[in-house]
Amino acid sequence: MATPLWKCILCPENELILKRTLACGQSFRWRETDSDVWTGVIGNRVWKLRQSQTHLYYQVFPEYSETLEQADISNVKIEKDEDGFPSIKLQNTMQETSMTLTECKQADRKFKIKVEIPDHKYEIDDKKVINKNKFRKSQHTDTAGDISDGTEKVDEEQSILRDYFQLNICLTKLYDHWSDVDPHFKEVSSKYSGIRMIRQDPVETLFSFICSSNNSIPRIIQLVDKLCSHYGEKIATVDGEDYYSFPKISAFVGDNVESNLRMLSFGYRAKYIHKSAKFILENHGKDWVNSLRQCDYQYAKQQLMKLLGVGPKIADCVCLMSLDKPGAIPVDTHVWKIAAEHYMLDLQGNKSLTDRLYKKIGKHFRDLWGEYAGWAHSVLFAADLKTITVPKDTSGSSAKATKREWPDELSKSKKFKQV
Repeated sequence: MATPLWKCILCPENELILKRTLACGQSFRWRETDSDVWTGVIGNRVWKLRQSQTHLYYQVFPEYSETLEQADISNVKIEKDEDGFPSIKLQNTMQETSMTLTECKQADRKFKIKVEIPDHKYEIDDKKVINKNKFRKSQHTDTAGDISDGTEKVDEEQSILRDYFQLNICLTKLYDHWSDVDPHFKEVSSKYSGIRMIRQDPVETLFSFICSSNNSIPRIIQLVDKLCSHYGEKIATVDGEDYYSFPKISAFVGDNVESNLRMLSFGYRAKYIHKSAKFILENHGKDWVNSLRQCDYQYAKQQLMKLLGVGPKIADCVCLMSLDKPGAIPVDTHVWKIAAEHYMLDLQGNKSLTDRLYKKIGKHFRDLWGEYAGWAHSVLFAADLKTITVPKDTSGSSAKATKREWPDELSKSKKFKQV
């Protein structure tokens, strides 16, 4: 597969700094794979990101199955399956792929066959594969880009990036507002600019943060990687590393899922993942988590907390980082300490973070910072951690083990192409 060209969109550093935004504990799918180059998964594609002072540069690597258009299909076999329907088998350098035919026309030693794979369509015309699949519409396509080279593919890529990083929201104006109403934020934020919330897939965010219970960021990254490699689908191999999609909810409901996850060192979180997936599918359906984007904050949070292993902090993380609830405030030991030292001195005499105190802290910050209070809280959280890093090898002992903890009683409840 040819290396994709670098492309770019206008995005100054005061609106986004990758190393701060991607490594502050809100997403666990990104690595700094080269100096100032970040590689991760958005939707079902692998992305490489880097930036200058004025632009965000990106490469996009297609899904594994999209490379079928380059396959050698000199040996095409047309067969009938056990039900008598025509099927085709392609032998290529990657794998043997069986596909069901939806249309089969043969005439004069030539044939035209339309085949369907879930979310993909291909035509095989005279033994040449033509990829008829338009790039899959992602969940990250609400925001239209205004910089384009005129191609549908680039337009969609830019739309995905703008939606993922929520670039329609002016971070500079938010920082100015928070600094005007909060002297402590003004002091801290001068050294921590460019931290913004990303808009992640709700299902991925939910199950990733179920893995976060009493865990360090490097450890969470390991567990999320295991979920993807064991229960997701391969997307692509980039620089010798295999990348996988995040699993569907249905992947977690099998009879052996909990025991398998325990063997993979998930511990008690294995039960949370398995039981939560079953509860969602049995009571709501596969689209339920995404549908919470359309609900108000308190309702969405209450619904999430019905899941095993989802307390107020995990529910607030999901609300803030994937469900379009910018006022959600996840309160852990770091945020509790920040509140007690700089905002609510009366908290210093409390030895445990009760549900009442959790709500009190969240309300205080929402009253102070306004609609995007969750964004402001994340700046102070990142500043408190000081040196968050995402290691290239998460199994190494040099990884900084930063925990986002909360009490048990709460957890229970090169050449660049500018376009």
